[in-house]
Amino acid sequence: MKATDRREAIIESVIPVFAEYGLHGASTRRLAEAAGVSEALIYRHFPSKAALFHAITLQHLQRTAPDPALERLRAMPSGPRRLVLAVRHLVQQLVAGDALWARMVATSFATDGAAARQDAAAFQAEYLSIIRLSLQAARRKKSAKGGSGNRLVVDAWLVQHLALACRLMTLPASPVVDYGMRDSQRIEAIVQFALLGLGLRRSEIKRHNTPAAYKSLLADQ
Repeated sequence: MKATDRREAIIESVIPVFAEYGLHGASTRRLAEAAGVSEALIYRHFPSKAALFHAITLQHLQRTAPDPALERLRAMPSGPRRLVLAVRHLVQQLVAGDALWARMVATSFATDGAAARQDAAAFQAEYLSIIRLSLQAARRKKSAKGGSGNRLVVDAWLVQHLALACRLMTLPASPVVDYGMRDSQRIEAIVQFALLGLGLRRSEIKRHNTPAAYKSLLADQ
């Protein structure tokens, strides 16, 4: 096997181990066994366990980027429409995203925090400014009620926390919480709850949170 192919195979094989044990709990022995290679061979391709974990996070980011919808959101003027579509897209990505990566994030909360920090950094880079500026514009136009300043940042983070928590509830084979609804209905409920929590007026939510509006955001994806 070529070195690049072997490296890729190792990355794919060890993801479940990191998902179960986290960065510090995943021993090189477990990683080698999962990949079907020796520990020495792992170190031949990756100088450290942390480097292997970093390769996985980079692969995850590369698989989910670039996102044309995010580019469209960045190009939109700040306001209620941009806010609604940004929250809708964020919730969609978190709730219906890669289950294995979500398990890595869940495990990291109770261990080293590495994957959780990576996930938070991605939100901060991709969505935080969009939601904050759009919420600020909506409140300035009286389309939303609420505070300003640092509260805008906190409110944006709380949307991410809500969607992520709802995702974690459904990770086990037998979900922690049975919401009694289809995934699409659950996503819609989270979006509505998040937008109301941000203070956006119901009339603005009804106006912009439509299948047609979201479909236009996803055009060509």
